[in-house]
Amino acid sequence: LVGSEMCIRDRSGSAVADAAGIGKIIIDMMTRTGHYTRGYAAAITAASATIGPIIPPSIPMIVYAVMSQSSVVQLFVAGIVPGVIGGFFLMLAAYITARRRNFPVEETFNLANVRKTAREAALAFLLPVIILGGIFGGVVTATEGAGLAVVASLVIGLVYGEVDFKRLYEAATEGAIQTSSVMLLVAASVLLGEFLTVEQLPQKIAGSIMDFTNNKYAVLAILNVFLLVIGFFLHSVAALSLIHISEPTRP
Repeated sequence: LVGSEMCIRDRSGSAVADAAGIGKIIIDMMTRTGHYTRGYAAAITAASATIGPIIPPSIPMIVYAVMSQSSVVQLFVAGIVPGVIGGFFLMLAAYITARRRNFPVEETFNLANVRKTAREAALAFLLPVIILGGIFGGVVTATEGAGLAVVASLVIGLVYGEVDFKRLYEAATEGAIQTSSVMLLVAASVLLGEFLTVEQLPQKIAGSIMDFTNNKYAVLAILNVFLLVIGFFLHSVAALSLIHISEPTRP
């Protein structure tokens, strides 16, 4: 199932990057044959993209670790189990939905095809090693890792002889347009975050929470609901900044 494959795809560490970058490709693949509706394909893309910030490497985890002086490694380790559980249940939901709607099986599992594909894609498999090795080895930052991934992909594409410069130009143009759209949203969320900070709304909310309860689990639940609500309007980094500013003293 294509939906199940999306649940275990490479993670970029950003839900927005997953949805905007990989989603365009996968949605077109799923709807091209007419077997999947665009609504179902979009739902799979949106749901699976949320695993990006949970399973390492996670950009929000890095941002929060810097703000709270926490260990990035410990946060990464803490995200593995819930990320895997979320991915498993997402695959299960995709499987049940596919069986109920009688979605077609594109191709049955064949071990010989797996070995053949693995040999042909040996160089492509080096991409995660290059990217994650560069980040965890301290050679590049997470942002620089994205640029490194593009360069490595171009080199591997040239080696395979599959680089079409016309399509590369079209992809770059479309990527610039999509990035501009996302950055407009990020800019708006930053402005809103600045306004909330100036008005000291997070501090007022924190005071209200502490007046309501001192139980750490209740505070954690309230903060999660708060993040869910402001996540509709703010970028994840701006939302985490607000939480950090308004974070009450731990009981």
